[in-house]
Amino acid sequence: MEVNFGSAFRLTRVCIPGLIERRGCVLKTASVAAVSGYQRQAAYSAAKAELTGLTRNIAANYGRHGVGAHCVAPGIIRTALAEQRLSQPEFWNLIVGSTALERAGMPDDVAAAILS
Repeated sequence: MEVNFGSAFRLTRVCIPGLIERRGCVLKTASVAAVSGYQRQAAYSAAKAELTGLTRNIAANYGRHGVGAHCVAPGIIRTALAEQRLSQPEFWNLIVGSTALERAGMPDDVAAAILS
């Protein structure tokens, strides 16, 4: 919860005055788990759902001050950290097998969504 939500919450709170001054933008990276949940991943799913709620709250409270608030929610992405888990058949079936495309995404997939 601390890594996936607490740190983002505190950093955002500290940055809000500067974002208002510069009419800046907040970008959060949540997860599809925030919407659909993952089996045996309750804390992770809840923390990512909190990020989507925080993003909506930033938009509601600071949008009128010119602060943008955006959130991407990718599924499992092939990173060095995820690679070990992706090689485990149980994890693959549990997480990746439940995605619409039945594959892990690539970092460039997330970058393209953010840049679009």
